[in-house]
Amino acid sequence: MDQNKSDNSGSKKGVLIGCGTLILILLLCGIFGSLLDDDTDTGTTNSSPTNSVPTEPMSEAEKEEEEERRRRASYTWSTTYFVNEWGERTSGGAKSLSVSADSRMGFPYGDVEAQLFVQCQPQYSWIRFTVSPNLTGGNTESGYDVYNLRVRIDGNSSVWRATQEWGDNDINLPSSARATFARAQTFRIVLPWYGEGSVVFSWDLTGASATISEACN
Repeated sequence: MDQNKSDNSGSKKGVLIGCGTLILILLLCGIFGSLLDDDTDTGTTNSSPTNSVPTEPMSEAEKEEEEERRRRASYTWSTTYFVNEWGERTSGGAKSLSVSADSRMGFPYGDVEAQLFVQCQPQYSWIRFTVSPNLTGGNTESGYDVYNLRVRIDGNSSVWRATQEWGDNDINLPSSARATFARAQTFRIVLPWYGEGSVVFSWDLTGASATISEACN
């Protein structure tokens, strides 16, 4: 009888020890799982942007500035080269895009366009029109006319001496024009056009400096 009590007591102790061990294992598993969850959350949090700022719509001033930037970017220059009467390449140079007069002229000049040209060697600069400019007020020389033309460079007014061979499409500019185009931002010229009065052509010189440098250096 005593032996049975001793066995039962030992069995109870064994059960208690087993339960305690199981509880300890479960607690340890819970702690370890919690650590794993923390690591996972931390990784997820780190991969998420924490300093993102909501994008606000552009203001009217910003929209106008962006539009102006795009407009200016469209006024590009390009390199070119020139040939002699035999088709031989003689010099490199640069040219602007073609522009129309600031105010449309009447018939037959309504569609006239003009383009700035720069030649590297020798240093020549001119404006080439799609038709021969019919200018007034010049002094006639042997085979060409001489004009004193009003220009505006970055808003600053000046007078340039220019020439036009009779019937030619080009208005030849001073040799200093190349340096002007390379450093200025805008160029305007006033032409005393027969039957039209003062006709203004304007160029945005964006890209001129880099293109002239590429062509001539």
